[in-house]
Amino acid sequence: MMLRGNAGQDIFLASQDGRVFLDLLGEGAARFGYRLHAYCLMPNHIHLLLQVGAVPLGRAMQVLAQRYTVRINAREKRPGHLFQGRYKAILVDADSYLLELARYIHLNPVRAGLAERPDAWRWSGHRAYLGIEAAPWLTTDTVLARFAENGDAAREAYRRFVAEGMGKAPPPALAEAAGAAGRVLGDDDFASNALRQAGEAEIAVGRRPGVEALLAAVAAAYDVAPPMLAGPSRVRVLAEARGVAGLLARQTGAASQAELARRFGRNESSLTRAIQHVRHRQAGDADLARRIARIGTVILQEKQA
Repeated sequence: MMLRGNAGQDIFLASQDGRVFLDLLGEGAARFGYRLHAYCLMPNHIHLLLQVGAVPLGRAMQVLAQRYTVRINAREKRPGHLFQGRYKAILVDADSYLLELARYIHLNPVRAGLAERPDAWRWSGHRAYLGIEAAPWLTTDTVLARFAENGDAAREAYRRFVAEGMGKAPPPALAEAAGAAGRVLGDDDFASNALRQAGEAEIAVGRRPGVEALLAAVAAAYDVAPPMLAGPSRVRVLAEARGVAGLLARQTGAASQAELARRFGRNESSLTRAIQHVRHRQAGDADLARRIARIGTVILQEKQA
């Protein structure tokens, strides 16, 4: 997806603004449950490759744009919109286009003449993929796993793949989709299935589980009493359980992060850290991923019963 500056104006007005935006982007990943696979901040627009959770993309992007705009306008002492209307989103078939789209996004500064090499541009996810910088809220495992099982080998193969795209035009289908509004990048079957699932998701909004059902299911999965989740203990299993509860609350709409933080007797920032920790572990921990999926199934089935 893409966010553009209003009337083509620059979005990043000071050297620290890129870091401000990335911090808000990371907070949004924890709060709304989306996974960020690639990004690139350009002077007057932003490219993001997102995997959306249960919270609609529109809501997450609206909050992101508003929070960033408020900060910049307050500092610059000016009113008005910073971004140009609604974001532009393209629904992508990850099986066919994930790697090409990640390369396309990370090569943007090179194609725009802003950098000679993608690793020379500090405002994209490319440097994190190479291990040059840390970006804990960026999900690199999904892309790197397409190249090799070993981390170093995967990073080197990814580096070569991106380098091979320098000086070449992007695939026609990708370039066409990038220049259009509201496109689906995938074959007819993918488009049909995506539209059907979107309809089912709209119906599911009316079946949000309650916070009590969520906490009971999480406590049962970790074999603890629900009150222990709100206790003072910081033992690892309870910290993980709270992070899982926060993640599922966002994905299912069972409770806001503020409400859940109050239930646990903690501030929102500590709950955010717990959620981020769980999200990052989930990508590489199959047991944890299965546990989260089972809990989600339990609470949704309980609501429908």
